[in-house]
Amino acid sequence: VSPTSVAKPSARFDVLGSVLLGAGLTLLVIVAQTSGSTALAAGSAAAVLLLVFVWWERRVPEPVLDLGLFLQPTFAASSAVIGLQNLAMYALLFQLPIFFEQVREAEAGTTGRTIIGMMIAMVILSPIGGRLSESIGIRITAFVGTLTSLGGLYLVSDFGNLGSPSDALLGLVLVGAGLGLSSAPTQAAAMSAVSRTNAGMAGGAVSTARYIGGVIGISVLGYLLGAEQVGVDAHSVAASVYLAALILAAISALALPGKVNLVH
Repeated sequence: VSPTSVAKPSARFDVLGSVLLGAGLTLLVIVAQTSGSTALAAGSAAAVLLLVFVWWERRVPEPVLDLGLFLQPTFAASSAVIGLQNLAMYALLFQLPIFFEQVREAEAGTTGRTIIGMMIAMVILSPIGGRLSESIGIRITAFVGTLTSLGGLYLVSDFGNLGSPSDALLGLVLVGAGLGLSSAPTQAAAMSAVSRTNAGMAGGAVSTARYIGGVIGISVLGYLLGAEQVGVDAHSVAASVYLAALILAAISALALPGKVNLVH
């Protein structure tokens, strides 16, 4: 029998790693939704589970998340940009319906139609961002896109002047346009940082960064708006967290390469 005809053993799914990560992130959400001893207990348990997760992933032959990928500067920067952008986006998507319904007493349908403007801008600008990065480079495209989202979020964060959902439309369109411009180039940079044999793992790691960013953003929102009735000031404080996240995303975008070669 030739060596090439011998079947290789299939990789075993990292069940324990998946359970540890999922449980740890779930407990982080619980921390944001509770207070006192319950939050302390959930936070302590989350810290322990995530530390065990890191320990386990560094030792298991087929990890669910190869933490070594984040030692590669380009991959780490790309993951940071994606995670921070999603932190701001998902938290904002959850916040606006709460604000307009509870504070401005607007209809949910009106708010939903306004938010669609952000999604449309994202869809339109996404392929343009990919083409633009081929001519001016990934770093500039991702940086400009993140700054565009930052500008849009700044407009939306002025909750005192948001009398109706339509007042947030321009800011939301800018947020979506910026995310559309930067999304494809940033993911391309992440994939360029790994070999083709690790492409699947890298894709999963990027998705994990996106998911973690969203979980943290929504958790922060839940913590800051946890009271039954909150006013404009509380919403403004929450928005300042998203603004800080996008500032960090813009700084991380500067660490991305100019142009990349996806062939390894």
